[in-house]
Amino acid sequence: MNRLFKNSGNQLVKKTLLLGAMALVMALPRMNAFAETSSMVLANRLASRIATYLPAATITNMSNSIASGDYVGAAKLATQSTSYGDNFLFNLVAPMCSLANTQNVPSNACIATLQYIAWNNKPWTDALTGNYLATFTAPTGVTAFTAPSAANNTHWQAATTAYLAGQMSYVANMNMVAQTSVNTQMTDPMGVMTVYQAGYDAANMGTNRRFVEIIMQNFLGVTLDSVRDGSFGTTAAVDRIRQDVQGLAPDTATFLNTCATCHGGIDGMASAFNGFDTSATTFQLTLQNSVVTKLTSRETLHAASPGFKESLNSPSFNSWVINYRTSPYGTFSWGATSGVGANALGQSVVATNEFRINMINRIWNLACGEPPPASELTTVEELASYMLTTAQDQITPMVQQVATLPQCLGR
Repeated sequence: MNRLFKNSGNQLVKKTLLLGAMALVMALPRMNAFAETSSMVLANRLASRIATYLPAATITNMSNSIASGDYVGAAKLATQSTSYGDNFLFNLVAPMCSLANTQNVPSNACIATLQYIAWNNKPWTDALTGNYLATFTAPTGVTAFTAPSAANNTHWQAATTAYLAGQMSYVANMNMVAQTSVNTQMTDPMGVMTVYQAGYDAANMGTNRRFVEIIMQNFLGVTLDSVRDGSFGTTAAVDRIRQDVQGLAPDTATFLNTCATCHGGIDGMASAFNGFDTSATTFQLTLQNSVVTKLTSRETLHAASPGFKESLNSPSFNSWVINYRTSPYGTFSWGATSGVGANALGQSVVATNEFRINMINRIWNLACGEPPPASELTTVEELASYMLTTAQDQITPMVQQVATLPQCLGR
């Protein structure tokens, strides 16, 4: 995708031709691709993968759509079901809400918010830029849930208890409120990176570098090791590396050739979260007006390393820079490479190709039962482009596209 959209000159012409080609890619390969498999078998397979439970009448209608060659239409029928929202979407987004990368957790502020964005066809960019917090309303006959809090997940856990008891659907009982109305101490919302779960995972008793790790792993699909860069030790990236790293390095060479290759990227981005802290008892995420003590504590610098910076070189307490340039998929297409505050960083992250490639990979893995093989990288990149241009960054149209690919539904 980088090579298609990043070229100069006749970029618009290339993009127009690509979209025309992609329209064919999305529409044609499914025709006659399953000649030896009955439409009812395919309908049941598709239903079980993206909706789990569907009425027989719906599956019959899906079979009829498939028989007429409208595979995506069959998928649309499946994705209209609350079973799709409650099961597939939950399992899709739950691993993105912690570094544990698991689906086997109760709902929480992060999971519910991502589930709401996907189910209600909001642009996926809102995941890291919106002032969103999804909440639940207890249906008739279910004891009212405690009010949503910025200090715990009790509200969302109560919804899980009712859901598992068969008393409610997640997506049919969701609401959306402003995150800042529940946590008045958070004045720089960055989608799910500033809800309670993120504070618990990333800002509790740490240096706030875990915010960067979660963003890179869960929303860009790259590990910190995979974007390690030897050039960080020879560029201005070292100016943003924090004192704890500088103080622990045994000598200048180790600092520049080892520590800086990783922290030259992490610490520059982590500066967006410099003012973030959590209560030691409730883990409520707060935003201070200056760098919290744990980020600026002075370490004794190595005597043989006079070139180390004596303090964080930042023009303002939450000013950040992005030094990462290359990823496993090519060149990062950041929206901006410097800015102030968490929301501005979110705007930059969602501009990248990796942000969409990550979601295509996750959808493929869940809908097809395995991650896309390396041989399908071009297909993944084309789907990511389709997500941006045609699907308007909505998740459900991409589920419909991926789940009906011959290389997915055909196996």
